[in-house]
Amino acid sequence: MLIKQFKHNDQTIKIYCSVDHEIEDDPRTFDSNLTKMVLFKTHLGDSHSYNFYEYDSWDDIEEAIVQKENPKIIRSVYLLDHSGLKLSMSAFSCSWDSGQVGFIYSTETDDIKLLEAEIEIYDHYINGRIYGYVLEDKDGEEIDSAWRFYGDDFNNNGMSDCLGFEIPND
Repeated sequence: MLIKQFKHNDQTIKIYCSVDHEIEDDPRTFDSNLTKMVLFKTHLGDSHSYNFYEYDSWDDIEEAIVQKENPKIIRSVYLLDHSGLKLSMSAFSCSWDSGQVGFIYSTETDDIKLLEAEIEIYDHYINGRIYGYVLEDKDGEEIDSAWRFYGDDFNNNGMSDCLGFEIPND
């Protein structure tokens, strides 16, 4: 779906939302992930062998992950499920439609910013905020395109870096 179009020099840039994102857009399938998301909501997070019903508490699940995986860092993941989904490493104030849904951890690094970044990217994915652009010459011929930019801040999601110029805000 075309969401923005503008001119830069003699070129036209068309930004699209990937409304029909597919499994290859799922950032949890990328080899570059340094985290693992053990989430207990159908179709969310990474595949794992932990069974929620085998534990008495979130503390017990966390302890099992720590013993089995030996992470350098582990944090709780919370989900707000109300008119869409929102993931966070902080609890939401609305206890009716939210709560802990699992954990994110890394055995590679103890950088909490990395965990936050992977949660943010995954949140963009589950909410369909995946974008791409098509660059056309003055005759309307496609000369370049790129896809899989997560998040609707085009100057911070990598799109403007790829294009080589700042994207105007309307």
